[in-house]
Formats: sequence, structure tokens, C-alpha cells
Amino acid sequence: MLEPRVNACEKEIGLSGGLARMGKTVESFRIALEGEINRWSGFARALRKPERKALQKQLAYISF
Repeated sequence: MLEPRVNACEKEIGLSGGLARMGKTVESFRIALEGEINRWSGFARALRKPERKALQKQLAYISF
């Protein structure tokens, strides 16, 4: 009998209730935050200068 193929990023582990699949780990909060800030960069460029400074101040606050 052929064994089922498992994606290279996944691993089956045995638990008391049966098998469970483990996939890729979740990215860190810091990496996710940087990605979200980068996503907003186009929006920030469309703002007027005072509004852009206010947004930059808020983003700097959440970054550290």
C-alpha cells in the first residue's frame, strides 16, 4: 500500500485523538507588523503633509 504524500512543509504527528498536521510556523509579530506598515506606504504618500506626519507618528509609536 502506498503512503500518502505529505507536503515538505507539513509533518504529521500522532496525538491521543489521532493524527494532526503541523504546517509552517507563524511569522513573528515584528515581521507581520513591518509588512503591514509597508502595505500602508502607498496610502501615506497620498496624504497631505500634516496628515502624513501624524500617520508616521502613530506608526512609529506602534513599531517600538
